[in-house]
Amino acid sequence: MTAFAPGTIGIGLYLHDLPAPDAVDRLVRQAVIAERAGFDGATMAEHHAGFSSYLPDPLQAASWILSATESIWSGPNPLLLPLRNVGLVAENLAWLDARFPGRVGASFAPGYHADDFTALDIPGFERRGGTYGSDLQRLTAILSGAGDEPLGRDHAIRWLAGRRIPMVGAAGSKRAATRAADAGIGLLMDSMARPDDLARVVADFEQAGGTGPRVVGRRVWVGDPPVHLFEAQLAAYRAKAEGGSWMQSVTTDALISGTPEAIVAQLTTVAEAAKAAAFALRVHLPGLDPDLADEQIQLVGGVVPALRAVLERTGA
Repeated sequence: MTAFAPGTIGIGLYLHDLPAPDAVDRLVRQAVIAERAGFDGATMAEHHAGFSSYLPDPLQAASWILSATESIWSGPNPLLLPLRNVGLVAENLAWLDARFPGRVGASFAPGYHADDFTALDIPGFERRGGTYGSDLQRLTAILSGAGDEPLGRDHAIRWLAGRRIPMVGAAGSKRAATRAADAGIGLLMDSMARPDDLARVVADFEQAGGTGPRVVGRRVWVGDPPVHLFEAQLAAYRAKAEGGSWMQSVTTDALISGTPEAIVAQLTTVAEAAKAAAFALRVHLPGLDPDLADEQIQLVGGVVPALRAVLERTGA
């Protein structure tokens, strides 16, 4: 299945606290485990300057995963677009898709804390929302062959003619949902957003004319979760977020856990609120034992068939 298609379920993979070569090896190994467990895709997220568990270049990591697997799709989820040259992003996506046709997808976000911008010596953190909106529109125009962009002469971009790399944009507000709709891409909803907030964002997206796939993220754990690790992660997120951010009020209730049946029931509620076509799940927590993460990927894979049936209904 292509990225974000109705009924698809991807898993977000993250680095473990290991020496860099070992961390990369484990990341790729977990992608292989996820493919065998029944997931449709495996993605990575972007942060910089050693932000725990994240990668500076998820597109690079996607090439590792696609090379090591047979059928799952991969890509950044998300890529922080204001930190990057839009033309290079378009070329990189197009060439990755040329090497792995139909197995590439991508989501994008504006970034939420200043450290990423500071670390790369990139100005404009305060203007990132507007920059992100215009960047999204230029990116989709380049990849669709619209306009007279010189990049339209790139071989891989020309090869894309008539096809589209599936893309979604992160949104937790009306403005962000409108930006995704205006760019003609789908919607990515945060893994810690409440169901009522999901419903509101989807309504804003549809009101703005959005018709792309609706993807909702969620953190899951089969059995009793290591809540202390999630609490520590939330504290790190809050420390990076701006004072008025919704992230300041997130609690450990955002972690879905329990028996497989309980997880399916909880995710059904989420999928219905978001009119979700696809899930982006994750089990990783900073400090988690890598072997335990491997085990959870397989256990969560056991609920994938039931979740696929739910999504085929809610994403119709």
